[in-house]
Amino acid sequence: MRRQRQNNWGTSLSTCGLPCGINQKAVASPGGTAYNVPITHEGGQVQLGALIRELRTERGLTQQQLADRLGVTDKAVSKWERDICCPDIALLLPLAAVLGVTVSELLAGRRGPENTAPAVEDMVVSAISYTETARKKNSLDWRLLAFMGLTASSIIATATCLICDLAVNGRYLWSPPVYPSVGLAWLVCTPLLLARRHPARWSLAVLTVAVLPYLCGLGWMLKQPLVIKMSIWIAPIGLAYLWLLYFLCLRLHRRRWLAAGWGLLLAAPLAAGVNFVVDCYVDSSGYHNVWIALLCAAACFAVDYIQERWRKV
Repeated sequence: MRRQRQNNWGTSLSTCGLPCGINQKAVASPGGTAYNVPITHEGGQVQLGALIRELRTERGLTQQQLADRLGVTDKAVSKWERDICCPDIALLLPLAAVLGVTVSELLAGRRGPENTAPAVEDMVVSAISYTETARKKNSLDWRLLAFMGLTASSIIATATCLICDLAVNGRYLWSPPVYPSVGLAWLVCTPLLLARRHPARWSLAVLTVAVLPYLCGLGWMLKQPLVIKMSIWIAPIGLAYLWLLYFLCLRLHRRRWLAAGWGLLLAAPLAAGVNFVVDCYVDSSGYHNVWIALLCAAACFAVDYIQERWRKV
C-alpha cells in the first residue's frame, strides 16, 4: 500500500505520461498520507503550461535555453507549455528555481501569497524529495538484480566453456582465453549497472585501464606475439576514439543524428589507422570500411539537416 501511494506522484507527473487536464494530483507525503495538489484553475482549465510560458518569457529565455538549463529537449518544454504533458517530478525543484517561483506556485499554476506559505512549500518539497528517494531506491534494486544476473551469467558461461573443453579434448585447449574475456566484459559492464553518476564514464575508465593488459595477456595465452605488437598500437587509438565519442555525445545529445554523423566521420581515420597498423604485419582486406563510414556519416548529416529545417518550419 505504501509503495502504491509513493508511485501516485511519479505516475501523475511523468515526463509525457499524463495530460494536465485534471483538477488535482495525489502526492505522497513522508508520513504516507496522500495530499491533493491542484495544478488547474477553477473550471478545469489548465494553467501550468501558461505559467511556465509566462515566467520563461519574463526572464527572456527561449525554450531551448530553458531546456539546456534543465537537461531536457526544447520539444519537452514546448509540450509543457501547450499542456500536452507535465514536467517530471525530478525537474520540479530545478524548474521552480530557474523560473523564480516556489514549487507550490508552480504546481498551483498561478502566483499568489496563498501558494507561498512556508508550511505548504515545505510539505511539497518534502513530498517530492521522499518520492524521489523511493524511486531511486527502486531503481537501485533493479540495478542490483541486473548486476547479480550479469555475475551469474559470467560464472555460468565460464564454467560451461571449461566443462565442454575438458569433455571434448580431455584438457584445457581453447577455453583459457575465454576466462579473461568474460572477466573484462564483467568489469566493463559493472559500472553501467552500479554507478550512480556517470556510469558510461566509469565504464570507459575501467576499459581504459584493463584493455591493454587484457590484450597482452591474451596474446601470451595464445602464444601469438603478433597480437601483443598490434594491440600496443591499436588499443590507444581505439580508446582515444571512444573517449572522444563519449564527450561528443554529451555535447550533442539533443541532436543525435549530428552526433552519429561526427562519430562516423571520426571513425573513418580511426579505421584507416587500424588498417595501416594491420598492414604492417599481415595482409588486410583494404580500406572499404573507411568509405562505408564516410557514406554513413554523410547520410547522418543529411538527416540532421532535414530535421533542423523541418523544426524551423
